[in-house]
Amino acid sequence: MIVVKKRYVFVFEGFGKIRRLDSLRERKGWEVLEFPKGFAYNGYGCGLFPVSSQNNDENTHQIYVCTGYAHKREDRILSTSLFTTNFSDFGKSTLAPLYKSKAPVNVLHEDGFPSNMFFHISTTALPHIKEPLPPYTKSLRGPPSNLIAIVGEKALHIFDETNLTWLSGDTSLGEE
Repeated sequence: MIVVKKRYVFVFEGFGKIRRLDSLRERKGWEVLEFPKGFAYNGYGCGLFPVSSQNNDENTHQIYVCTGYAHKREDRILSTSLFTTNFSDFGKSTLAPLYKSKAPVNVLHEDGFPSNMFFHISTTALPHIKEPLPPYTKSLRGPPSNLIAIVGEKALHIFDETNLTWLSGDTSLGEE
C-alpha cells in the first residue's frame, strides 16, 4: 500500500490487480485495475516507492514496483516495474517492466516487502555494503546517485535511481 498526494491510496494485491481509493470521493469506493498475469509483477509482498523526480504533469504520478513473492517458484519474477497512474482516468494507468539498455532491471535477491519501508541514503554508505559494487559508484567525477534503500524481510535492498540499477540486496541484516 502506498499513499500519493495525501489523497489517493493504492493497494497492489499481486497477480496484476491494483486498487485505488480517492479519499475525497470515498462513496465512489475502490477502483480496480487488472493487468495480464505475469505481465509486470506476479505475486504478493511487492515493494513500492515513488519515483523521486516526478514529471510536471499534475494528472500523473509514477511508482516503482519491485518483485515480491510468487505462489509458485516458477512464477517468480525479480523485475522492477514502473506504474504510472492517471488521476483523472484510472483506466489509463500503465504498468510496465523497467529496462536499462534493453535489459530488465532486476532485484538481486528474492524478497518480500510487507512493511513497504523505504528511505533515501547517501553515497557515503556504499563502502559498508558487503556485495561488489559497480565501478561507477567509486568515482567522484559523475553526478551523485540518488540512492533509495528498501527494507525487505530478508535483506536491505539499495536501488540507484540515477542509473536504474540495484546495487545491493545485503542479506546480513541483524548480523554483527
